[in-house]
Amino acid sequence: FSPVARTVHLHLQGLIFITRPVPSVHHILPVPFAPVLPVRVFLERPLPSPPVSPVDITLCQALLKSGPMDYIIQKTSELGVNRILPFVSERTVIRPDRKGFQTKARHWQEIARNAATQSDRAVPVDIGPLYSFEDLVAHLEGQDALKVILWENEKSRDLKGVLAETPVSYTHLTLPTKR
Repeated sequence: FSPVARTVHLHLQGLIFITRPVPSVHHILPVPFAPVLPVRVFLERPLPSPPVSPVDITLCQALLKSGPMDYIIQKTSELGVNRILPFVSERTVIRPDRKGFQTKARHWQEIARNAATQSDRAVPVDIGPLYSFEDLVAHLEGQDALKVILWENEKSRDLKGVLAETPVSYTHLTLPTKR
């Protein structure tokens, strides 16, 4: 017996589903509907981890200052992005040298691992090498995937409509708008 600390509980039809903050460990615990505390429970059976998404998403992200970039990596990892390809464009303010980028990439990979654990993803997002915008376009040119550049002034097509017409591999390019 050990106390179950820091868990998420979902009560459903006389069962409590408990997930621990350890990736891929879920258990179903039969518990009386209105238990008297303290409760002793026994693990009935482990639940399988969620499957890997069949949708392959690559986010091409122009470098941002540390806080916003960390946030993008965390949230896109939690949402299921497979890889992030950082790049420097004409309007990019942050322009790290090779060593500076390697330090940032290690930091971002740690954020991605933590986000994967938090969202129970089997594999964290992969942080790719740093590209120039021109090299990134050349790198993506031969890939069989929908490539989307969002633009705030688009009038004729929306993202929902574009995605409804396409396969399960996506590349999204995010450009900075201000210098």
